[in-house]
Amino acid sequence: MHRKMIAALVTVLVFLNTAAVAAASSQAHDVVGMVDEFIEKHADETAGVAIAVVGEEGVTFQKSYGYADIENMKIADDHTLYEWGPVSKLLVCIAVMQLHEQGKLNLEADIMTYLPNHFLRKTQFSEPITMIHLLNNTAGWQDVATDMRYAGDDMLPDLQSALQICEPLQIYAPGTTVAYSNYGIALAGYVVERISGIPFYEYVADHIFAPLSMNRSSIHPKGADNDYVFENQSKMRSYSTLLEQNHNYFRLNALYPCESAIGSFDDMVKFLNALVRKDANLLEKTETWALMFTPTLYYDHTAMPRNAHGFWAYHHENVTYGHGGTTLGFSCQLAIDVEGKQGIVIMVNQPYTTTHTFGLANLLLGNFASDNNDKNLPLNKDIEGYYVSARTISEGFFRIYDLLNVIIITPIGENEIEFSYLLSDYTMNFRQVQPNIFAYKDGFGVYNMIAYHAERDTIQAPNWDLMRTDKSYIVWGIITFIALLIAMMLCLITFIWSTIRILGKNRKRILDLPLLSNIVISAAGIGFGAMLAFTVFQAMNYTVTRQNVTAAIAFNIVYIVLSLGYFAILFVNKKRAIPKIDRVLGVFSLISCVCISFFIMYWKMYIH
Repeated sequence: MHRKMIAALVTVLVFLNTAAVAAASSQAHDVVGMVDEFIEKHADETAGVAIAVVGEEGVTFQKSYGYADIENMKIADDHTLYEWGPVSKLLVCIAVMQLHEQGKLNLEADIMTYLPNHFLRKTQFSEPITMIHLLNNTAGWQDVATDMRYAGDDMLPDLQSALQICEPLQIYAPGTTVAYSNYGIALAGYVVERISGIPFYEYVADHIFAPLSMNRSSIHPKGADNDYVFENQSKMRSYSTLLEQNHNYFRLNALYPCESAIGSFDDMVKFLNALVRKDANLLEKTETWALMFTPTLYYDHTAMPRNAHGFWAYHHENVTYGHGGTTLGFSCQLAIDVEGKQGIVIMVNQPYTTTHTFGLANLLLGNFASDNNDKNLPLNKDIEGYYVSARTISEGFFRIYDLLNVIIITPIGENEIEFSYLLSDYTMNFRQVQPNIFAYKDGFGVYNMIAYHAERDTIQAPNWDLMRTDKSYIVWGIITFIALLIAMMLCLITFIWSTIRILGKNRKRILDLPLLSNIVISAAGIGFGAMLAFTVFQAMNYTVTRQNVTAAIAFNIVYIVLSLGYFAILFVNKKRAIPKIDRVLGVFSLISCVCISFFIMYWKMYIH
């Protein structure tokens, strides 16, 4: 009897195990089919993509698609190198939690406790900045515009120097506003460096990469901490969505902890596996793992997580935690469903490809509030208006950045809003699924959800707040650009025509002060336009330096002085008999002086 009971129990256990294996096999087969179909559907815009899914028992799906090098027909595989981009920030988060677990770092302490005296010189508020603020991106800094990325390594500073060179102005009180900050995360990496006594890249190599046997990964800005990466990063290839090769995409990042990791696909899978399965090689204590995935930031007046110790919350069918983003050459998305005990990672050798990152994430993790079709939610009409991202530059030379990122929110129907950009045709539609909570409606958007905070009159996107701005600010901004274009045309006309006249047959005109001043001031106006275009080009390529801006500011100040001098010359010669054509040219110069000076003053292009 006893033997029969044991035999029956064994039979049941075998049956249950077989059923579980069959279910897991079926689930894996479903994932393969879904992903294969997705990639095939988007084959004409896919270069190389690597996707992995990790569950409680380990890797359940791992596959590469397409090419690492299209020109040489090199297939993407497990050893293909990808830039991690912003996902690199998770290395900072883990390093911080390791030091916290060891009792070496207090997450709530003033970070000045761990920094050299007077290290931060541009803080504007008395409230202390804590490590939680750095990880939540709520320390209050405006964005970094200069000296962050370098095209060559001859002038690349160390991390401490870079942080001091790049330090942005603090424009929000700590803890009040979410403004995505590369500077803040890089500063957290420097705190790790200060506490551990070794460079941050060395700390990561010793305490994260080595314990996980990630032998083909680097966080050093030049890849110098890993032989495989150092020797092979020049062979990496990047492509556009048209499958055209991106040349010269690589930039050395002085604030390297925020985005400089490079590694093979199989190494990234090891990293994801360790996060999902809570590998003791990363964090030893169960309570530290629980703390790391405990939310430290919520959408206001909700129970919806927004951030957990640097891991952004992505709302799919379940809440997931991770990071995603793009460099100039690659895209990456990592998300962990803590409740469902699974995680995914997507790596692409193409930049700005939401189709692959957000599209595959939604496919594998489900859409946020996809089953909520409640239509009885009155839309708050106050949400309509113009907004700018809190991740901005509100003071200094690049204040003009504001205008380039104006967002327009427009109600469209009973329960939906349209999210569009002032200077772009890119739009997203959102459907209200809870009071003042909106889910992305179609396709693969940058935001899968946003929340409207009526009391603060702000929109909360996952990585930053959107602040309402006056329409008059936008109108005046557009007027300054129109005025600048008019001024450039008038400067060109005045310079050419005045030069022709002064070089004409009457050589005495060379001594004509008003005509000479027309040439000088119009040439200066043309120089301003060229300087502005050059600086913007450098900014778009992430190579603008503080020295470039200083030179541009000096030029702007000189231009304003020249304009005042030109006004004085016109005043002194106002009663003098001047040919009609010269008076017209003088009027042209006067208008261009006013327009360009107004542009400089309105956008504060006379200060850093």
